[in-house]
Formats: sequence, structure tokens, C-alpha cells
Amino acid sequence: MAARSLQPYRLAWRQPPTTASGVPADRGGWLVRLSDGEHEGVGDAAPWESWGTESAAACEAALLRWEATGEEPSIATPIARSAIRTAATALAAHRAGLPLAHFLAQREPHEALAATSHALTGAGSLEPQFEAVAAAGFRAVKVKLSPATAAAVAALLDAGLHTALRLSVRLDANRSFASAGDDPLLDALHQPGLDFLEEPMPAARRSDFFARLREGHQRYAFDESMTELSRDELLPFAPVATFVLKPAVLGGVAQTYDLARSLQAAGGQVLVTNFIESAVGRLAARHLSAAVECAAGGLSGGHATGHLLASDLFDLPDRPRWEVPNRPGLGLPASLWEQA
Repeated sequence: MAARSLQPYRLAWRQPPTTASGVPADRGGWLVRLSDGEHEGVGDAAPWESWGTESAAACEAALLRWEATGEEPSIATPIARSAIRTAATALAAHRAGLPLAHFLAQREPHEALAATSHALTGAGSLEPQFEAVAAAGFRAVKVKLSPATAAAVAALLDAGLHTALRLSVRLDANRSFASAGDDPLLDALHQPGLDFLEEPMPAARRSDFFARLREGHQRYAFDESMTELSRDELLPFAPVATFVLKPAVLGGVAQTYDLARSLQAAGGQVLVTNFIESAVGRLAARHLSAAVECAAGGLSGGHATGHLLASDLFDLPDRPRWEVPNRPGLGLPASLWEQA
């Protein structure tokens, strides 16, 4: 039986992300470790209460119960539950002698994969930010959007700079378009080169969001709703929607891989991203992304977020193309437990 242990960490922001839901003062969490002789599996539990997860106190309580008794946390603490399940899957991959991505997909990922650039703010001038992203080698860029910045972003897309730079654009509204009066701003964003728009409307306007999806005039993306809707509720929208998958909140890497394959089989586009947790959690998301793209393709994952942190547990660079370590399990560095 594998031994259970926890290691807390706390990381300062270098550049806090801009979100409508608010940002914690720093990025803190726990490494969840299962060890069995020379084999180990590690998960990352980093709650973000304002985004909709459990509180740090609830997450810690669930993890401490698991450490003491082996009791798996309930769905009321999704971050703790996902981290423990990811650790168990990583341990199984380590025992099998396979990198986690290979273990999930049951085939070896061969090619370096593309990453979406870090999120840009829609405030101020986006032109130099687009140019810097393109110069760094990224081919997709994510922009944070709000009703206050929508008109400026729409004008920039209409001008076609992203097309000239060969950048596809992904917009993330974080449910900030609360009023039906904001809808003309959404319509103005229908531009060539726009991959999708994530969650423009809050849960209270879900019927409006669904109606727009059924109209099929623009590919919208589910993000926050992924934790609020069942698989059966999501599947009917697969032919017209994109699904942003965060294994940190969706039950761990194995469960999220199964969900991704179901959505893809129904005609949906999927994109794997992280929860801006430590390098451990972001590396697990990269393994999942590699497995999904290896099995059936998919959009380039949203993995270039490490620069938002002032420090980390180990170096995991933001690069436009990347590969997962060719070592069993997560392929974590031996120095990890000295840094945590």
C-alpha cells in the first residue's frame, strides 16, 4: 500500500492574472504524494475560492483526513479530490514505467506540442503585446475581455493585426457580460481568426448562452460551466462548442482525459489548460494535453502561465513548443522535495 503525505507550498505572484472573479493574494496549495518504494505519484491541490472551488481551509481539512485515513474527498472539495486522483494515476503510470501522457493515451506522444501564449489584458494597447507574443514564437494568444474593453478588442480584430502576425485569438470574458445590453458588444467580436470566446455570460444568463450556442454563429467555449454541468448536459453542445478542461477541478487527469475523449467523439473541440498552480500541477496538465492531442488532436493547450509566478517549485519554462518528460509518471525532478 502506498504511503500518503502532504507538503504545503506558497508562491508569490509576479504578475497577478486579471479575472472578473478575483485573484488570491498569492498562489498556495499542497503537494499530495503517494509513494510506494521507488515509485511515486504526486498531485497539486491549489484552491481558488473566488473562482468557485472550496476554500483553502476546506481543502486542507479534506487532505488531512485523506492523509490520516485514506478517505477520498467528496465532490464538495473538488481541488482536493482531483489532486489525490491525479497522484494515484501518476503512481500507476510510474509503476508501469510509462510517462503519464503515454499511460493515459496508451500510445507514445512523438511530437513537440504548441502552447497558447499567456493571457493578455484587454485594457490599454494590445498591439505591442500581440507583436511580442508573435515574436516569441506563439501562434495563439489569449486575451481577457470585459464589456469595458470589448469595443477596443473588436476594433483590433477588425484591423487584422492578428492575421498579419499569424496569431489565432482566444477571448476569455469570465462571465462579465451580465446584461442583455452587452450583447451587441459580443456580436461585434465575430471576426476571422477568433478561435472562441469563453463564458461571456454569468450562470443567471445560461439560457441566453445556450441560445447563442444553438444559433451556431460563433464557437463559444465552456470553462466555469464545466464544473456545474454534467457530461450529459454538455454533450449536446459538442458540435458547436469548445470545452476548456482543467484537470485540477474536473476530477484529476484520468477522469478529465475520459471526458475529453467523450466530447471529441461527439464532435467537440477541447483545450486543456492549467489552474495557474505550481509547476507540479501545470506539468500534470501538460501530460494530459499531450495525451489528448496524441489520441485525437485538439487545440494547443493553455500552458504558458508560469511567468505569472515570482517563484516556483522547479523550472517549467513557458515556451511556444514543449514536450513532456520522457520519464515514468510525471517525470518530476529529484530536487522537488528540497524546494517545496
